[in-house]
Amino acid sequence: CQERRSNGQFSFNTDVMILLSVNPTTNKALLTSIPRDLWINGNKLNALYTVYGYETLEDAFEQMSGQEIKGYVRVDFDSFRWLVDSMGGVPVNIKRTFTDYSFPDNYDTGVTTVSFTQGYEKMDGERALTFARSRKGTNGEGSDLMRAKRQHLILQGMTEAFKQPESIFWAVENAPEIYNIITQNVETSLTLEDAAYLWDFYKDKDAYTVESFVVDDTYLYHPGM
Repeated sequence: CQERRSNGQFSFNTDVMILLSVNPTTNKALLTSIPRDLWINGNKLNALYTVYGYETLEDAFEQMSGQEIKGYVRVDFDSFRWLVDSMGGVPVNIKRTFTDYSFPDNYDTGVTTVSFTQGYEKMDGERALTFARSRKGTNGEGSDLMRAKRQHLILQGMTEAFKQPESIFWAVENAPEIYNIITQNVETSLTLEDAAYLWDFYKDKDAYTVESFVVDDTYLYHPGM
């Protein structure tokens, strides 16, 4: 984020990694989160991008999922906030009430208290970022696995927020214009041709069922120290 860059930090681990898989035959979309601390080929998964580049991270995901990865979208804190605010805020269905008494401030020099209440809340960029980052909350929300599930809720909310009247994309009717706006603020390997395909896909989004999957201890091997 901008605050951290101002302090001389320019390289960050990819602590949030979500694989989007779409099956147009069954009309299903699957969001899959992989733990950031998973070890693969002698390295932690979240360090692969920073140390070796995107291709190594892509290869790791293909090994784990058995799927061919078609591209990536990368956002940091600043671009995440921009994206949410550009949509006019994102409606999120908060599953349960919790409080995080040790949420880090923007400079990582102190902590603050944040709370969320069960039910729908329309979040701006800063609020959504807090909801996505918190991992020390009460009521069972204090883990990487639980925050991964909350991140999926934000992504699902974005599909609705993208074309709400407050969104800057509301009056945009073509893929090139949308692609130009987004790529000025978000890094992606997707091409304009990909954007055109996704725009057509978005128009049929209501025909799809979105499922959420977080890889937890049920699927992991812990060898010990």
